[in-house]
Amino acid sequence: CKGVTCWQKSIAIEKVGLYIPGGTAPLFSTVLMLATPAKIAGCKEIVLCTPPNKEGKVNPAILAAAKIAGVSKIYKAGGVQAIGAMAYGTETVPKVYKIFGPGNQFVMAAKQQVSIHDVAIDMPAGPSEVCVYADETSNPVYVAADLLSQAEHGIDSQVIMITTSKQLLDDVRREIDKQLQPLPRRELAAKTLENSKLVLVKDSDEAMADFFEFLTLLTKMASIRTVAWRLALEVKKTQRRVNALDKTVIPQDKETVKYIEGVLEERERDNVFVMKSLKKRQGEK
Repeated sequence: CKGVTCWQKSIAIEKVGLYIPGGTAPLFSTVLMLATPAKIAGCKEIVLCTPPNKEGKVNPAILAAAKIAGVSKIYKAGGVQAIGAMAYGTETVPKVYKIFGPGNQFVMAAKQQVSIHDVAIDMPAGPSEVCVYADETSNPVYVAADLLSQAEHGIDSQVIMITTSKQLLDDVRREIDKQLQPLPRRELAAKTLENSKLVLVKDSDEAMADFFEFLTLLTKMASIRTVAWRLALEVKKTQRRVNALDKTVIPQDKETVKYIEGVLEERERDNVFVMKSLKKRQGEK
């Protein structure tokens, strides 16, 4: 048996489209997060669409970020029409091969529709949502700030906090009311909070069972296995273990470190097995 030779080759997408919300909140940070990787990857043309304000002007922060990040062209277009323009092309907006960027429910629906046959998309990212799991060791000031940072994105957003501490729940509720008052977008955030929840559970196992995929870990020792599992998935195959143990991300206790190293060692063993199999097949040829 001659076997099969497998390889991986990375090629930059020639033309990409970036959708940057600019209505109620000009997300200039999104420009940097999307355009920078595209530039590093070697994309030849980076097209950006963003809705202008009532005066027909694009937010200066978005323009500055686009220039710094190396965006090729900027178009004053938002919503469904912007997604359609980048997916199919118009007399002025070029057709791209993949569309990136967040948006409201209409933008998300448009991206899903065009991705069926016509153009690739990053993901169907819709309204903002966050679920924070906190226990008695958490700082209510930080928890409230994290919740409000998502709540102010729009009235269709939703934030949830799950906690095992009744005292923390009461403290976070008071802190939200306090931090909400000086926010420039407090009206939007307040409407979002009407559809949001603060949930009290008996223990961390109950919290993890229901809300595992949405958790932001803000506790001192919140679910060792969850932290390790998430970290291990993000670590590249060739990355050294020491780089994975970021003290700012996870608690540095012996049990956590031991579990992470076990996961990484298992991945390394799998990689070694695959490489040996490939070399063996190449030798048989």
